[in-house]
This record gives sequence, C-alpha cells and structure tokens, in this order.
Amino acid sequence: MNSVDLYDKCFEAIIFWEKETFTNDPRDPGGATKWGITIALLRSIRPGSTVDDLKKMTRLDAKEIYYQAFWLQYKCEQFPAALALALFDGCVNQPALHVKKYMQQALGIPADGVFGKKTFAAAKACDVKHTLTEFMGRRAVRYATRENVTTYGRGWFNRMFDIHRRCVELL
Repeated sequence: MNSVDLYDKCFEAIIFWEKETFTNDPRDPGGATKWGITIALLRSIRPGSTVDDLKKMTRLDAKEIYYQAFWLQYKCEQFPAALALALFDGCVNQPALHVKKYMQQALGIPADGVFGKKTFAAAKACDVKHTLTEFMGRRAVRYATRENVTTYGRGWFNRMFDIHRRCVELL
C-alpha cells in the first residue's frame, strides 16, 4: 500500500471516532472541538482562528490538519502500516510525547520521545504483532489511570479496541 492510500485508510479509521459534531464539554480539557480538532490545535495551525471557524470546519479541512499536525509531525509513514495507524491514533487521542515513548518502549529501545534512525530501524526490524500488543497495552494503562476514566473510559477503550482490530487488518 502506498503512503497516500495508507494515510487515507488511517484517516478513515480515526474520523470514524472523531465525529463532525461540535462539542465544548467543560469536563473535556480539549475544550471546543470538531472532527476531534481542538480550538488550540486549529489556532496553532491557522493563527487567529475563532470558535466560529472551528464550527465551520469541513471534513476536508480536518483531513488536511490531521495530515500536517499528526501524520507528518509524528512520522507515521516511517512505521509498518499497523503501527502507523496505532501511532497516529495515539497521537490524536493522547499526549503525543507519551505515545512516542510508548512506541519506543514497545520496540524495546530507550524511550526518549525522539523519533530518529534508531526508532525507525527498530520499527523496520520488529515483530509487528508483538510491538502492536505492547504499544496498545501501554496506551491502555494510561487511559486506565486517568482521573476522568469513569466519564470517558468506555469510549476510550471502545475506540482503542476498534483501532487495534483495524491495525490487525493491516498486517
């Protein structure tokens, strides 16, 4: 599968969970959100954006933002397809620095949160099934230990199990 097709497939998996609905749940630290994109993220990519701009954001806008802010930023295309999707989803839904370290830990290399030659070499040489299981387990522990797990936990875990299933389909 080429890089564009892989991104498209991964974006579809993410956007399934990140709906078009605009939300501004006071319990959600992300604040105003649409397509899973927070107002803070939108402003970091498009300075001066307003909540109204967020409300008007299209699916195509979201796809472009995800590509720049997550897919390219975290070098997802440098990983085997199944790990690319798991990493992409992790960086969208959890703090990216933690997720990058979880990936390095799952690859069995020192976890400094910096993806470079060692990380990519380990990803190329790894047992993808084993690494995927290790990585998702680390993500699950983070979810389980969050103070708002009783509010959002079922949704987080449903999403993670679905993403895992989709990752396995990419093996």
